[in-house]
Amino acid sequence: METKSIEWLLDHASNVYEAEKNDFNKVRERTGFIITSTLTPIVGADVYLATTFRGDSTSCLNIILFWVPLGLSITLLLVSTVFVAYLLHQSAYINRPPSPSNIMAYFQEHTAPESVLADAQLGLLKEYSAAIDANFALNDKRKRKVLWAQRFAFYSLAVLMLLCAPKWIYNFINIESKAQNVKISSPIIVQPLQENTNDKQKPSERQ
Repeated sequence: METKSIEWLLDHASNVYEAEKNDFNKVRERTGFIITSTLTPIVGADVYLATTFRGDSTSCLNIILFWVPLGLSITLLLVSTVFVAYLLHQSAYINRPPSPSNIMAYFQEHTAPESVLADAQLGLLKEYSAAIDANFALNDKRKRKVLWAQRFAFYSLAVLMLLCAPKWIYNFINIESKAQNVKISSPIIVQPLQENTNDKQKPSERQ
């Protein structure tokens, strides 16, 4: 292969590698976006609706219209969280071509560096190609996981808003909150005021 062809392929491989690296960074940003703008608010909404629900929790109607949908919403949210956890675990993995220090070491091992320039360029091109192929496969898998994480988070939010929220709002409007009973563990004892002894002296002592 001619030197100009190898140089052109190296330049093209470098551009493709940077494109895959940018895709890798975009996946990390989308993962962070899902955590901050989707998973965290839904968790807060689930906890709030569950702790402030009014009515008999053992009622069949409340179980069907609120608690079962809430459980489904939490299950879908957990599935989305599993995909996000996988993405966070894989966020540190990216294949890289040889560093310049490794290339310099390769040249220093040969007595005539100019004669092995074409071989070094060809080897670097192979390393770039292997890194690009591996990163492409990883990024493609990560993109699918991000998509599924977004879908399950959306399904969880849809169940929460369309099934749980109406019943919660209905009970909140029509059922008064239960008064909290205050239990006094010990009786309140009022101590009598002590009179000043100087004011109660005997008449004989005053004279």
